[in-house]
Amino acid sequence: VEERFLQLWVTNDPSLQLDIDSALASKLEDFGPGSVSVLHTIIKERAEPKNINILIATNKLELHKMEMEEKRFSLVLSQLEFDIDTWRVYQQKCTDHASAMHLQRNSWNLKRHEQSGVVADAFLKQNVHCLHTSDHS
Repeated sequence: VEERFLQLWVTNDPSLQLDIDSALASKLEDFGPGSVSVLHTIIKERAEPKNINILIATNKLELHKMEMEEKRFSLVLSQLEFDIDTWRVYQQKCTDHASAMHLQRNSWNLKRHEQSGVVADAFLKQNVHCLHTSDHS
């Protein structure tokens, strides 16, 4: 279509212009693309069934079928890789969260231990008195 009609149309080919003008001048009630002889020829060629060698067509069909299976397998493989990466990220986040919780728990325990030591020391200083006696007889 591009070679036999559009290129001629763009270059303003006189034979195509004459063909279109004569089709328009006839003012047919059923005017359509087939009224222009160039387009009528193209439409007729496209409408006719083509004789295709069955072996070539079968081989092409099998080749396309194998390509589709390969692409389908590649898609499944990439989906599995995505799932594996997602699982790894999830595990790392869980590990990071568990580590952060453990660190926080240890910090709280250390702070509680230090505060308990300060309180115990204050209690002992306030309530316990030690007497030293010398042994000079």
